[in-house]
Amino acid sequence: MIPSRTGPVDASMRLLTEIMDHPLDPGYVAAAQRRTTLGELQPRARRGVAVITALVLGFALTVSAVTLRRPVTGAAKVRSDLVERILAVRAHDDQVGARISSMEAEIDQYQAAALELTGNEAISAELGRLTAATGAEAMTGPGVSLTLDDALESGVGGGSDPRNSTGFTDGRVTARDLQIVVNGLWQAGAEAMAVNGMRLTARSSIRFAGNALLVDFRPLTRPYLITAIGDPQALEPSFAATVAGGYLSALVDNYSIRAEFAAADSLSVPSATGLDLTSAQVLRGATTGTSGG
Repeated sequence: MIPSRTGPVDASMRLLTEIMDHPLDPGYVAAAQRRTTLGELQPRARRGVAVITALVLGFALTVSAVTLRRPVTGAAKVRSDLVERILAVRAHDDQVGARISSMEAEIDQYQAAALELTGNEAISAELGRLTAATGAEAMTGPGVSLTLDDALESGVGGGSDPRNSTGFTDGRVTARDLQIVVNGLWQAGAEAMAVNGMRLTARSSIRFAGNALLVDFRPLTRPYLITAIGDPQALEPSFAATVAGGYLSALVDNYSIRAEFAAADSLSVPSATGLDLTSAQVLRGATTGTSGG
């Protein structure tokens, strides 16, 4: 039997006992405890980060929406002001034009009454012919209507371009197209014409300004309706026989521009606006009233 030892433990034995009782390094134990504590707190930290991220994203989206809804400024504001001014001036011009038409109708009544008192029917007939030819009065009678419109799809078709135009797609109706068609209808025997309700005269202009088609400096909207008073049975075939008729057929066949004729027993064209008297002379044999005292 090995006797027990009750005296003090040897130093070498004390180190062995310490290793057996505490196998892990104290620093490692402390680090493990910190990692454990941090692992318990991480889910709460993640939730906090997610909430903060959501708030930041919501704020950014709100600022973007408010920015997009702000009133337009700069160039867009200037353009909007110009459009409003143009519409206001146009409305004023329409009002003035209506007053002028009303006064012209009143003058025509007085003029007709004065000519009737003279008993000179030849002067009355000549005056009626001239006012109809110059577009100074509205006219009603049989005729045809021709509707022109752009192609459903621009740039279709092929062949050489008979219009020699640049800056527009092939399927668009241009000012030159409208000029040629209108002149062809005059040649075919039209007595009076209007485009979208605007009377055409010898002084009318048809042109482009930017992307707008203008008649007498007034913009038109498509489709373009040409109203021509004349013999409805002769106008369409006579027009088809002209150079303008062949030109229109080329536009329809090569560029899919839409054109539709329709005959009517009664069509109306308004009187022209902006007709100013530039010269006048007294007819021979005409009498003028004088007053003396």
